[in-house]
Amino acid sequence: MTSNRPNDRPGYTGRATNPFPNSQNQVHQSPFANTAPPHSQAAQSLPYPPGNYGQPMNPAPLGKVARKNIILGQFYPPSASQGPPPPPPPMGAAQPAVVNRAGAPGSGYANPPSVHFTASLDYSAQVPPAFSEPVPPPKMDELGQQVPGPGTTRPVTKTAAGQVFHENLAATTVGFKPDDSALDSVVLMNTTKNFVSLSVETLPATDQLYQKSNLTLSYTIAPLNQVEDVPLLNYGSEPITRCKSCRAYINPFVRTDPSKRFWLCNLCETSNELQGKYLSAFNHFYGSNHSAGNSEVDYELKCGVVEYIASADYTVRPPQPPVYLFLIDVSANAVNSRMVEMVCKTIKELILEGGFGTEDRTMVGIMTFDTSVHFYQISQGMDNFQLLIVSDLEDLFLPLPGDIVVNLEDSSQELLKLLEALPLLWKETTVNGSSMGSAIRSAHYAMKHVGGKLVVFTSSPCMYGDFSMTAAQKAATEPQTSTVLNLNKKPVTKVQPVEKCKDFSATMSQTQTSLDLFVCTPQQLNLEKLRFFATLTSGNIYYYPYKHHSENRKLVEELRHLVKRTTVWESVMRIRLSKGWKVTNWFGNCFLRGSDLMVLPTTSEDHTYTITFAPDASSGTTNTAATKKVMYIQTALLHTNSYGERRIRVFNTAIPVSNDLGTVLNSVNVEALVYNMLLGAIKVNYTSGKLVDARSYLTGSCSRVTSSMSILGSTADAVRVLALYVLGLLKSALFTEEHNHDLRVYLSTKFRSCKIDQVILYAYPQLYNLTNELNSQELLLQGLPLALESLVQECCYLLFNGEYVLLWVGKNVPNNFMQATFDVPSFEQLNVALVPHALEQMSTPNAHKLRMALETLRERLPPYVPLMVLKQNEADGLFYANLIQDKTQGMMVTFQEFFNSVQPRSTIQLNR
Repeated sequence: MTSNRPNDRPGYTGRATNPFPNSQNQVHQSPFANTAPPHSQAAQSLPYPPGNYGQPMNPAPLGKVARKNIILGQFYPPSASQGPPPPPPPMGAAQPAVVNRAGAPGSGYANPPSVHFTASLDYSAQVPPAFSEPVPPPKMDELGQQVPGPGTTRPVTKTAAGQVFHENLAATTVGFKPDDSALDSVVLMNTTKNFVSLSVETLPATDQLYQKSNLTLSYTIAPLNQVEDVPLLNYGSEPITRCKSCRAYINPFVRTDPSKRFWLCNLCETSNELQGKYLSAFNHFYGSNHSAGNSEVDYELKCGVVEYIASADYTVRPPQPPVYLFLIDVSANAVNSRMVEMVCKTIKELILEGGFGTEDRTMVGIMTFDTSVHFYQISQGMDNFQLLIVSDLEDLFLPLPGDIVVNLEDSSQELLKLLEALPLLWKETTVNGSSMGSAIRSAHYAMKHVGGKLVVFTSSPCMYGDFSMTAAQKAATEPQTSTVLNLNKKPVTKVQPVEKCKDFSATMSQTQTSLDLFVCTPQQLNLEKLRFFATLTSGNIYYYPYKHHSENRKLVEELRHLVKRTTVWESVMRIRLSKGWKVTNWFGNCFLRGSDLMVLPTTSEDHTYTITFAPDASSGTTNTAATKKVMYIQTALLHTNSYGERRIRVFNTAIPVSNDLGTVLNSVNVEALVYNMLLGAIKVNYTSGKLVDARSYLTGSCSRVTSSMSILGSTADAVRVLALYVLGLLKSALFTEEHNHDLRVYLSTKFRSCKIDQVILYAYPQLYNLTNELNSQELLLQGLPLALESLVQECCYLLFNGEYVLLWVGKNVPNNFMQATFDVPSFEQLNVALVPHALEQMSTPNAHKLRMALETLRERLPPYVPLMVLKQNEADGLFYANLIQDKTQGMMVTFQEFFNSVQPRSTIQLNR
């Protein structure tokens, strides 16, 4: 089996060496191989459902608000950027560019009213979702009473539930022929591996075989991966064809009955009436010489991934505009570390260069906080803005009737002036401490009427107000309410701060608001509790444990990437499995509503979502997985893009099923399987709170899979690669006690919803001999085993794990190489702190090659990976900790020792 990784990027020609050159098993590619990393007519908007959206309310008193008028004398010239060009037209016919510009005047999104939001506010009230499933069409008349088509009438069987199944299903199928050669054509219709990864690519047919394999069946999807174009289909007001029972979308794997009057759902096997527009396509197999007149139908029945322009049936309010509310810490720590300056400068540059994309729809807001919460009233065409400070954190309220989140196109100059003034306004502050939790609650209330992305920057522990560390300590020591003396009084359940964070995060998700947290301090922030703000709202945590940020390019590039990447809004995603299978677990930064609906206030090209599934032994039907040769998965992502178009992206996957255990084991995708093991270990760690339980889960999972795969041979490459990846995870910062607890929370939050390639690179970093690379004519970047035997003191080495690039300099590196590469005469005079900046200025051939090597590595995992230079025997423990094939400080076990420990005993004896 081949690896599931994408092709190498252009210019990256190197290939790493195989650590197991004598292996003959082709189950898996070596882990050391380098990896590469429209305008259309919108549907008519529906009015708001009953609620308080944009309704005027009486303003709250401002007695507790400190006001400041800030005069800005300098105007910025208008930006020369006109924003990105309109999206390309969809495949097929051109679409008229009629878009509901939500967020513009008259769009229905009013600014939030001025109102108190104390504890009396009902944050648990149900907020109408952005999307709703359309009402199923009325059931067809009794099919047996309809006039039959030409030919013999087909026998029909009716179930107790009223679903109709045709007994003879040897019928014409687009993309799936009834003979055994079907799988060759199925591959052409499948969702590509650019979007979907499976841990096992041939599934066990029965629950008994599944249990015997010891494999976890997982399905990981990156729904917005930007590696290939997706056909866009627009049926206008005509409803999209879906199964009347399970609501699955018509796809290349459905069948028709011989009369061509009904199509059979490949997921639930319900018979549905076939519309006339599909007759031409269903009369031919894929690949036959015919020309159908309906291009939408052709794409719908021949492409594994399609995207529909959604009709008004799929929404209950106008399309949400892109909304960014930046909440910035302006305490003394944040100002002195220059975090405030770097953040304001980056946002200002994004506005000037048109980085926010659709400026006519985009809405932007600025708020700040220290021990108080600061609001800025931005008025279009005015030379000054008004600062209002709310210091009473016990009685928070929104002091402004509007103008907190404003239209970027109309108020860009005012926003630029505010961003220019903020670092100067708080330059002399002496306030230490943070009320981040209360500020988040205030910011959410300012944007809950429309939703969007709340971006929080903090450099101090939250010690005041909501979700603070002091509040957590107080709640932990608070006695329970006694019910002994008053038996008629109901017991009071104490709500722990963690539960409060989860409840508030769920409320944010219901209002289509996601949160991204930028942690810019080496201090402990208790991210174990605050992580729910990101994990339950489809957000992320970004971690920079530095005292100074003036040269923090990683912060700048990741903030720019967050704004400029492809992002969709007010999304929901549902994953459907064919009959005989069930979902057993859900993973990813999302909020799970009901049993199978993933609520994603925002999602981007960087996010992935994973489910695990298994044969449903309790289905109680004869149509179990054992009787089927193929299992189907369909994923539907309903979303609003940044241009105000509601769309539905549908992914269809067909997976072969086998009764042979060897066939199942030979189809294992080791990278996806390791990623699923990691997700399970993270869940165990969150549940028990103990790293030892998570480590035991990883080791036990690896041992069980190794035991099952021993039937393939003791030297199977996939077995050794699996053990190598698991050992790398066990030795990483994610599962070792020696590292910062907040660092582990950041890594676990990131890996819950990231690309599989990132996890594999973190588990097994890439090591390159930089001296040999610079001395050769072509930059090949040939990988080395992660062992001490790969190192010599006369060379320099690059180690890349996705989080950082380590440049290790041996103490016996020749002086001429030091001069040509680092512009220093000897090893002793090398200042490691100056090397990253000096490399940008040097023009020597070696420095140019080194910059090319760094750019090639960084292109694999955008947006930016920092460079750290280490000298031999001078604080280079981080470099040695990544040499996982030898004993490391975190785990004194070599790879061979670990591999022997997870193998079955019989196999170990045979090896001896």
